Amino acid sequence: MRQLISRRRAIAVGIASVAGGFAGYGYLAEPRWLEVRAVKINLTQTLSNPVRILHLSDLHYSAFVSLSFIEEAIQVGLSLTPEIVCLTGDFITAGDERDLKRYMGVLGQLSAAVPTFAVLGNHDGGAWSRPRGGYQSTAEIAGLLDGAGITLLHNRSVSIRTKGGQLLFTGTGDLWAGDFAPSEAFDKAKSKASVVTILLAHNPDTKDLADNVPWDLMLSGHTHGG
Repeated sequence: MRQLISRRRAIAVGIASVAGGFAGYGYLAEPRWLEVRAVKINLTQTLSNPVRILHLSDLHYSAFVSLSFIEEAIQVGLSLTPEIVCLTGDFITAGDERDLKRYMGVLGQLSAAVPTFAVLGNHDGGAWSRPRGGYQSTAEIAGLLDGAGITLLHNRSVSIRTKGGQLLFTGTGDLWAGDFAPSEAFDKAKSKASVVTILLAHNPDTKDLADNVPWDLMLSGHTHGG
């Protein structure tokens, strides 16, 4: 995350990480570990009032992370009364596909409450997922999000007005999946340099490739809180 220093208004970000994952620690500990952190972010851009964002990442619906646990995380997050929700990928675990119709209903609780934006992770289909038994493309998870009423920001931007002012949400395709296309993602952002820009990118290493484009805050997952 960039070092952003200001005496101005801030965006409050609530982070709930639900992680499934890999052998040992990833299978036994992370799927049952729900952590909520409230972080106040000071921005160089001016907002008239603070804006509360709920950030959820790496839900990894699978044999190790149940829908009931994901729903619990969502309810905990919504109890924080966010104005906007951001989801930063890995909705499933590659090779362990589940009932996406039921999942759609669970995720739809977010968009029914507040505007919800998302990007995809490396497990969500495509080049990284395919050889690991996952979906051939990102179409299935894109359809899941669309059915849940969630706006997918796959290399594109959307502007939204909040009580604090105008915010621009820019999302990129996943770095490991080979879908990262900054020229597409930041096309609109470049024309709105004066607007607070929130970058959504599953992999935090994206920051090294997005250094020459105007963003104020980056939200990522991928590391499962580590």
